[in-house]
Amino acid sequence: MRGVVSVGGRRRVRATIGMVAALAVGFVLGVAPATPAAATSHYLPGGIFVDCVVLTKGNTYRAVFGYYNNTPVTATIPKGPFNYLWPRQADGVQVTRFKPGRHHGVFATPPIPRNKSVTWVVGIFPATATAKSPQCGPNVELPAEGNGLAPLLVLAGGVVAALIGLRLRRLLRRSYCAACWR
Repeated sequence: MRGVVSVGGRRRVRATIGMVAALAVGFVLGVAPATPAAATSHYLPGGIFVDCVVLTKGNTYRAVFGYYNNTPVTATIPKGPFNYLWPRQADGVQVTRFKPGRHHGVFATPPIPRNKSVTWVVGIFPATATAKSPQCGPNVELPAEGNGLAPLLVLAGGVVAALIGLRLRRLLRRSYCAACWR
């Protein structure tokens, strides 16, 4: 039977098509997979700092943080015991990827009561902001809270890739069955 693809061959074709589709969606959305040079650990070879604070309505403020990485390698430190905000109500908006160099205004906290402090801890290094920390200038544009839309874009890309894979599966199944009846 010429033109008939084996079950294992179809699986490899589907897996390859799914992988190519996922990479294409990631490329189009501007989300790249981690490079081999990216390091995941609990250590940031550099430090973190408070850039400034913005006093907001309702007797609150938002703290703006930055970091510096002294190596030529992007470090990844996941949220958890080596990358967190205190108090825990503010936790979850901090960055997890630390590109080489000095970076200001990488994220801003949600509103914090003016009588409370907020501390970002990466590894063993803390950076604490209070309402009395240096205020941001009048023309400052607050960074987005957290890592922005990247996680949502990756999720949407995965859904699109899955739908493309299902459609291709149906097409391959139809062509396979048509070859069976010739």
